[in-house]
Amino acid sequence: MVADTESELARTGIDKEIDGVPIKAFVSHVELESADFELTNVYREKLYHKPGAIDEKVPEQTVDIDGDRWTVISHRSGMILSCLTVERSVG
Repeated sequence: MVADTESELARTGIDKEIDGVPIKAFVSHVELESADFELTNVYREKLYHKPGAIDEKVPEQTVDIDGDRWTVISHRSGMILSCLTVERSVG
């Protein structure tokens, strides 16, 4: 199962660079709705990556992903995949 996941990640994963470290990741994007009075949009991404591919990140830490600054929401390590959840405001 781990080998299947790793080969699928290598085959279909998206190239990302996190704090200067190139990785392959499955990425899901979410645009969070802002209140009517706000002029910014909040974007959240979940990056599913091979465990140990990047250093452990902690909530509120700022990371550079492909040249953009993101704030870490969570970073959960799993046996098959780890999940880094980040968000940023645009607007």
